Amino acid sequence: MIILGVADNHDAGAALVQDGQLLAACSQERFDRKKGSGAFPWAAIDAALDTGGVKARDVDRVVFGTAFTPSTLLRRFPALHHNRKAEGGQFDPLLSAYIAYQVALRRTGLHAVEVEASQRLLAHRLQERGFPKAQVVMMDHHE
Repeated sequence: MIILGVADNHDAGAALVQDGQLLAACSQERFDRKKGSGAFPWAAIDAALDTGGVKARDVDRVVFGTAFTPSTLLRRFPALHHNRKAEGGQFDPLLSAYIAYQVALRRTGLHAVEVEASQRLLAHRLQERGFPKAQVVMMDHHE
């Protein structure tokens, strides 16, 4: 089984594992030259696949280590997330509102709806990029 692990929040990157053996691990900041890059890690994904000698069509599972952080909205509009952090820093009022949103999702039990929406969005993006059979799995990065 070939698994691609992806982190698409701060410190974005990708790792490629085949049958339990690490083939490659790449950090997005090495490609876009932004420390702690939060850009979606397409360059890291491409580099991991290239280094591991694997084609996107051969990946069985893509595991995102950030279940609902960023949210589906921010995953849909990644520049919004990245630009707010760059312009306002970690104390930006919109980022504070975002944290409140995440807390509300957890407390109401609606976080599963957010996770499913992110999963569908990411599965669609991956299919567009040549991952036709990859199962998309979302998990909490603390696990």
